[in-house]
Amino acid sequence: MTTDATSSQPPGPRPTPAPPRTSGSRARALDALQGGAFDVLVVGGGILGACVARDAALRGLSTALIERDDFGSGTSSNSLKVIHGGLRHLQHLDLGEFRRSVAERRRWLRIAPHLVEPLPVLVPFTTRSEGLQLRAGLAANDLLSADRNRGLPIDRRLPGGRLLDRTEAADRLGPLAAPDLRGAALYHDALMYSAERLVLEVLLSARDEGAITVNHAECVGPLRDHRRQTGILVRDRLTASEVPVCARCVVNACGPWGEEVEARILGGSGPEPGSRSGSLSLAWNLVLPDMGLTAAVALPGRSPTPTGSGGDRPRRLFLVPWRDRTLVGTGHAPFSGEPAGFTGMDADDPLIPSFLGELNDGLPGDPVTPGEILGIHAGLLPALSSGREDEGHVRLRRTPGVRVMEGEGIPLITLSTVKFTASRRVAEDAVDRVAKLLGRSGPGSRTADIPLPGAPAEGMAELIRTAHEELSALLPSDVIDHLVRSHGTRWREIVAWSEFDPRWAERPFPDAPILRAQLLHGAAHEYAATPEDLLYRRTELGARRRVTSGCLDEARAVLDDS
Repeated sequence: MTTDATSSQPPGPRPTPAPPRTSGSRARALDALQGGAFDVLVVGGGILGACVARDAALRGLSTALIERDDFGSGTSSNSLKVIHGGLRHLQHLDLGEFRRSVAERRRWLRIAPHLVEPLPVLVPFTTRSEGLQLRAGLAANDLLSADRNRGLPIDRRLPGGRLLDRTEAADRLGPLAAPDLRGAALYHDALMYSAERLVLEVLLSARDEGAITVNHAECVGPLRDHRRQTGILVRDRLTASEVPVCARCVVNACGPWGEEVEARILGGSGPEPGSRSGSLSLAWNLVLPDMGLTAAVALPGRSPTPTGSGGDRPRRLFLVPWRDRTLVGTGHAPFSGEPAGFTGMDADDPLIPSFLGELNDGLPGDPVTPGEILGIHAGLLPALSSGREDEGHVRLRRTPGVRVMEGEGIPLITLSTVKFTASRRVAEDAVDRVAKLLGRSGPGSRTADIPLPGAPAEGMAELIRTAHEELSALLPSDVIDHLVRSHGTRWREIVAWSEFDPRWAERPFPDAPILRAQLLHGAAHEYAATPEDLLYRRTELGARRRVTSGCLDEARAVLDDS
């Protein structure tokens, strides 16, 4: 459907115009890396690097960040989209990590309520003893997370857990209700509306505080003044131009690529094959058609849990309703290749038949076939050597990896974590170290309390209601909802493109609730430099596996015109 937006403006105050692309362009940002020395240079633009840049900038440290590809294009955008509250840690009696996870989930719900929302989770059971165990687990979870809703708006608060009887459980589970079902445990976690846009908003917040953030820019090698390292040499991967970047401290937040990048920063060639200090896990989640679920469902699997503390206890596979799709995960397998050669997975991957078999073993009703797989979100995670790689088992690192190197020249901090949820906290700890290394005694971290750029003060329901009142004469309801959920309070910046482009309200892709103005805005103000940047990480069409050649052509045309 295409809406003619040239005849009228929304009622109410006229939105502030969004100027065409100027100082926000990627090329000028690359030039801005030159001159002077940054307090902090972050290498890696996933969620961890983005959180480091935001934290440092909010503390008043001069900050720059570079990303070899696009922001959030690696593991950060290839996830199950769940912000976990640590229930698995509670099962393993790791109360410290459980409490930290509850606190971080609460913080994401508070600082990004437009992009993070409550997620009901059902755990079916078929025996009385299972039900009793789950009842005890729910009680412990509620008791130890009694502060889970502190400071949250009403529509982002998580209810307490409870057991559903067979009738209610069967009604909620629908086709996933097994014949021998006795009931289900119901608890709540949190779900990201868009992992890609959450990474982006963290970076936009850093930019608002003065940070320079550049995508498609990679570390080439060290920058030296005689023998002393003063920074790194950065190459623009789209133009091949190079700029020297001076910094007083470098934070390496490249995750599974961390060892290679660390060596490059220091002037080495990287670890030899097989000499890596830790293992890597290949983690994946299937993208399936919408199963009509109203809650996530945890089904029994047969593989051991990958957390490293559960012994051979079977894991659970989660089916998560997300944006007219169902996500299923997470699968894990040892990764023996080089991270630089990883290009993702498809339905023909030899790991998929076994994973589908495990899923179908716990799935009532018709089995899922390879032909139903719309796509696979796959990424690499740091892992521990389990000694059982030949059997396909893997153990994830449960605690963040932090390595500080202070040699001749600038200090280097290398970070890693397996959890999106923990990234803000890990970044806070890292910037604490940076401040100490630099001898800075300024304010501490404020990232747990300061909302992201699109976060509303009045609650999401009120923000969506206001948008509908002003836009209902111009845009369909699903487009308005998506606009507000994607951009929060900044939805007016998208509507303001009506000042510059008469086609702003067109829907370039008929089956997606996306406006042409969102593409224009992504190209002008959100660092998008390639069609894939626009489609996969500014609109999430790629995450929902809706990208076609026509979509790429449209995105390319927008970039050419901007």
